[in-house]
Amino acid sequence: MSFGRPFGVVTDSRPKRSIRRPNTNDCGPTPTGSITTVGIAVSIGNRNTAFMPTDSNISNPAARRRDAQLLVKHLEFLADNYVDQALVKDALLGGLSQSEVAKLLGMSKKTVNGHARVPYMRYAASIDPRAGERVHFDREFFAYVWGSDDAAQSATARCKQYDRERLLVESD
Repeated sequence: MSFGRPFGVVTDSRPKRSIRRPNTNDCGPTPTGSITTVGIAVSIGNRNTAFMPTDSNISNPAARRRDAQLLVKHLEFLADNYVDQALVKDALLGGLSQSEVAKLLGMSKKTVNGHARVPYMRYAASIDPRAGERVHFDREFFAYVWGSDDAAQSATARCKQYDRERLLVESD
């Protein structure tokens, strides 16, 4: 290397090699107008349009951003409440103590105790004009988290079993 160059300019005497790495985010070219469905994401052309409303107005970016933020909040709500609650209750039914579950899941004992004491109930994360549309993604989200629809339903059944056995509550 030569150090006689101006600041920020470095030369190297080794031969240059160009390495082209494939773009793993590119779905590849698709004909204009064709729609490819992949899970809950829809790819139109080379643009990923997951969770995009069909009647959306592209010229309103503020509404787009607000919708995206509400969807993210909804998915975080599902993860923090339903997924965590199912994991805690399944571990407790498996014979672990609350302290062991807290350590295993990286939660506080207070959070584990809260999940263990609250019956499994479905309730809304937020109330706004598009809340009903986001609820349709719940099933796909749970299937993604648990690996399949059957596993997600099994996790819900396990929560309800815990409620019946330990809380003496019949969940909806």
